[in-house]
Amino acid sequence: MRRAGFLFFCILFLVHSSKAFFLYADEGVSGLTGRWGPGASVAVFRENPALISGKSRMGALYSRKYGFRELDLKTVAWSGGGERIRWGILLRQYQKRPLQENEGLLSLSFRLAEGLRGGVGLKCLYGVLMEEALYAFSWDLGIVWSVDSLGFHVSILNGEHPVLKEEVTHTVVAGGAFHRPPLHLFVKGASTHEGNSYGVISLFYELSPMLSLGYGLNTGNGEHRCILDLARGAFSLKLAYVVPRVLPRYISTEVGITW
Repeated sequence: MRRAGFLFFCILFLVHSSKAFFLYADEGVSGLTGRWGPGASVAVFRENPALISGKSRMGALYSRKYGFRELDLKTVAWSGGGERIRWGILLRQYQKRPLQENEGLLSLSFRLAEGLRGGVGLKCLYGVLMEEALYAFSWDLGIVWSVDSLGFHVSILNGEHPVLKEEVTHTVVAGGAFHRPPLHLFVKGASTHEGNSYGVISLFYELSPMLSLGYGLNTGNGEHRCILDLARGAFSLKLAYVVPRVLPRYISTEVGITW
């Protein structure tokens, strides 16, 4: 418990003191709610490379973001490997030309000790601005600690961007989980513009082995996130209905295969 308390203190310190030039954009069920572990999004490792699960997964995410002509977001992800070292590949496309953002991410997760995993990620951001192609490479670091029904994670996401020519400070994402089936509680914090932070609190309830319902609240902007998670065998379908305070509502859809 002493180690868990120290790790929790580090998470709070990092989230409170970190700064980022841009607003961290959470995506998919894991990003919108902070959910990780069994039943998490296929692309959960985009928030922390150490969060690549013990099962192999393939999946896709699609959502139409609110504002400015309905911004499109498309993501495909694949993860695999063994117990000691696991890998994940993610491809992401945001918006259409003439202003488009494409991202490729390769992440590795490795066992450090019992219940403790680390992770590193290398990503390339390819931007198109008025037919001009721009590139930027950056890295991610993460760590995850879990035991029984508790878990904590923290990651540092490098913020290099092909359009912004100045150095961008890092984004820090940290979270915790408490599992007591059929209830699963998640808490996540992320750094935002000018050093302010926002948090997401979410709760999932398993109605049956095939159906789970979830609800999340973004404490930074009062945004509500309602989740429907359907699973049958290796296949899963997740629907997130997002209700912002001012801007139009939108739906994020995920499909996945786990084996």
